[in-house]
Order: sequence, then C-alpha cells, then structure tokens
Amino acid sequence: MVLLTRSLKGVASILLAVAWCSALWGWGCKGYKTPEEAVEGFGVAMQECDEKKMKTVLTKEFWNAVEELSMNIKAMLPEEKAKTFVPLQWWCEGAKGAKWEVGTSRVKGKDAQVEVTIVDDKGKRAKYVVPVVEEDDGWKVDLIGFWKRNPGEGHKGE
Repeated sequence: MVLLTRSLKGVASILLAVAWCSALWGWGCKGYKTPEEAVEGFGVAMQECDEKKMKTVLTKEFWNAVEELSMNIKAMLPEEKAKTFVPLQWWCEGAKGAKWEVGTSRVKGKDAQVEVTIVDDKGKRAKYVVPVVEEDDGWKVDLIGFWKRNPGEGHKGE
C-alpha cells in the first residue's frame, strides 16, 4: 500500500510539472524541435499577433529588448491604447494574410539557417534566409542575427 501511494504521488508530481510547463510555454517545456518548426511558429505568431507565441519562438536576447522597448512605447501612449498595445504589432499587420513557405535548412551545431518565402495577399514573393539558434528550451528565431545579416532589410519582392 505504501508503495502504491508513493507511485501515485510520483505520477501526480509529473503531471503537475507537465501542466505547469504547458501553462508557461503553451506547447510544453521543450520549445520547437526543429529550425523549420521555429520559423513556421514565428509565421503563425505574427499572423495571429499572439504575444505568448512570439515570446516562445524568438530568442531570449531579442525578446528582452522587445519588452524593454515596449515599456517605453506604452509609457508614451494614451491609457486606452497602452492597454491594447502588443509588442511587434506593426509587423503583425504586414504578416496578416501572408503565406509562409518554409524551405530547407542548414544546421551547424546550435545554429541553423532556414530558407523562407513569404507571399503576400497580392502574390508578391519575398525570399529570406532566417537564422535560428538552439537555446535551452528549443529552437528560436534569431531576428538580431537576421538584421546583422540583412541590414535595412525590407520586403523585397521578386
């Protein structure tokens, strides 16, 4: 009987840990398992303008910078607009209605590059190579690396 009670307590603690991780990360403790999944997740997060999803798919370094900038922006906005402000919302507007075609990736250790083509609602295509890095909790999109690689990058169409 004692053994059964200990087993049940162990199972309960595991289930509690899984529930806690799911609440924190949305998809579980481990983040995206592949670089391609991270880029696809970034596309979905931008199209849905979902702050929680953005946080799980972007590198910690970039997200910390976004949060700091967001606090400064919110401080300058009227109270009603500050309540509804979402970090990176100006990007979300551009991502709505766009189709993300995630291509191949090249992985080297904890770094990867994923080819992606973004097709807007008018059929204009823009090709990019998106840097992705592996952090403790999975693969994350490295937008700082993207801008270092592509300074002044806009939506260049074909």
